[in-house]
Amino acid sequence: MRLAVATAGSSLVHWAAAGNLGGIEGVLAGAIFIPALAIACGALSGTTRLFEIAYLVRYIGPMNRTSFDFTQGAYAPEFTAASAVLFAMAVGARKLRLFYA
Repeated sequence: MRLAVATAGSSLVHWAAAGNLGGIEGVLAGAIFIPALAIACGALSGTTRLFEIAYLVRYIGPMNRTSFDFTQGAYAPEFTAASAVLFAMAVGARKLRLFYA
């Protein structure tokens, strides 16, 4: 998450100076969503392959003109809520895995 925010640091400064809260929300939602997706996929499947496939589909989608852009401020609340659900799923899957281990 820190790397994503650091990478978008200049954009965050630009949007803050311009007063564009949607851009700031989009970057922060994206910075939270991707690690949440990775943690949930790893906890559910036990391997990294599920996340690798899901992240690859994210790149294939825009080439086919579908909108799965988690960095747009308009969708920030939805992706933030999805991140919370993914974290909850990851915690639940991890607890189940430890319980049955």
